[in-house]
Amino acid sequence: MKLDVTKLPLGEALIGFVFAAVAVTFVLAFTLPSDAGIEDLEPEDGEAVAEETPAD
Repeated sequence: MKLDVTKLPLGEALIGFVFAAVAVTFVLAFTLPSDAGIEDLEPEDGEAVAEETPAD
């Protein structure tokens, strides 16, 4: 039996999309190396550095 995506009701398509997005997120979260995320890195010499504004 072939799955005809064009005949799916909108609700089922949206639920399927959300389920697929969550599944892909978890798969990528557990397969990527732990140091592949966005972390605080020390700027190299000559790079622009954003300074914090003083609290009022």
